[in-house]
Amino acid sequence: GLYIHLSASEDCFVASGAYMPDKLQLLAIRDAIVAEPERVESILSNPELKKVYGDLKGEKNKILPQPYKDYAAQYPILWHKQYLLSHSTSKAEDLFLKEDIVDRLLYYYEVARPWSLFLRDALKA
Repeated sequence: GLYIHLSASEDCFVASGAYMPDKLQLLAIRDAIVAEPERVESILSNPELKKVYGDLKGEKNKILPQPYKDYAAQYPILWHKQYLLSHSTSKAEDLFLKEDIVDRLLYYYEVARPWSLFLRDALKA
């Protein structure tokens, strides 16, 4: 999915990912990362995704439960407790108030889609 945030007084943005997964969802996402690190790396290192969204965003844990500590050096993404892609601007007109808004939103969706599918698969398991 794609989250769209419009505001007259704050930054505007589009986002995709897992914003506030509960404990079981977070464990499922981390298990999927450990099980499929190549898939995660392929998705998050995609040049188009990097251009649009940059690096993965979201809060991180200060303490990581076992067994993830054993994998954390190799997969620092495990420290995340939110797994977000976000593209923002300080002006609504830069992102949303142009004639190509539908095409632009579809583009943001398609670029984020592999990450959304990974998270969906992780949460289905």
